[in-house]
Amino acid sequence: MTEPSPVVRRLIDRFEESWRNGAPDDVGRFVETAQQTTKSLTDDERRQLVIGIIEVDLDYRWRELGSAGENATPWLLEMYERQLSQLLANVGTPDSLILAEFKARRRWGDRPTVDRFLERFPDRREELRPQLEAVEIALGERPSSRLPVLPGFELIGELGRGGFGVVYKARETKLGRDVAIKMLHDVALGSERAVARFQQEAMAIAQLNHPHIVKVHQVGEHEGRPFLVLEYLGRTTDGSSWSSTNDSQRGGPLDRSTCGRSGGGTPRGDHPPRPQARKCPVRRRHSEAR
Repeated sequence: MTEPSPVVRRLIDRFEESWRNGAPDDVGRFVETAQQTTKSLTDDERRQLVIGIIEVDLDYRWRELGSAGENATPWLLEMYERQLSQLLANVGTPDSLILAEFKARRRWGDRPTVDRFLERFPDRREELRPQLEAVEIALGERPSSRLPVLPGFELIGELGRGGFGVVYKARETKLGRDVAIKMLHDVALGSERAVARFQQEAMAIAQLNHPHIVKVHQVGEHEGRPFLVLEYLGRTTDGSSWSSTNDSQRGGPLDRSTCGRSGGGTPRGDHPPRPQARKCPVRRRHSEAR
């Protein structure tokens, strides 16, 4: 998998910004305009751009469909193939886009079974099935007893998961301390957008230093899977995370300058909320994996 170049990453972020502002750009028009105004794009970057834009559009459209009721028209990959046939001529329908549709539907309330979903892709049934089942595991809909192996750490159990990541409690063997390790789950490794988001989050958190922000001990990658080693805050008896000290002991609430440096005080998740009055959030729980 090729990570999007910085220029492609900026274009994808600009497209997503139009969704967050409530006036999404047309996919075809946006891609064509971007290619015309950024003439230095390589063939690989053009492919990254088309795939990345469609992944974003799929996720937001199914998010809207989730609140539109049962009579809403499903938004399927075939719609892009009809509308963007010229743009997709050199891209085809990669596995990452098929998984993006399945993942968006499951995340926002639709529940196609793996078998039913695969009826649309009979020639790719065998290669897609394990990847779709991995999506179900990632979303917590299919149990998995396997824990990842990470040299230098003993993973103990899962703390939480979200659309892109999963957080584990672990023991750092050399120092003998408990830590929290956040990783991209299997299906997110197939998304260039997810990998880029994860790396952006790592950079954002690592640059901050405040008692209310979980500390980053290490940023790394093992066998192609990026990970973060974070401060472990502990768990209460009901399973939620907690800090052993209160606000006054940890330095009080974050000030505006700290929030400004972090783009709002916390790295953005899969879907930032609609624009609201800016508040300075307190980051207490590392178990809220994105």
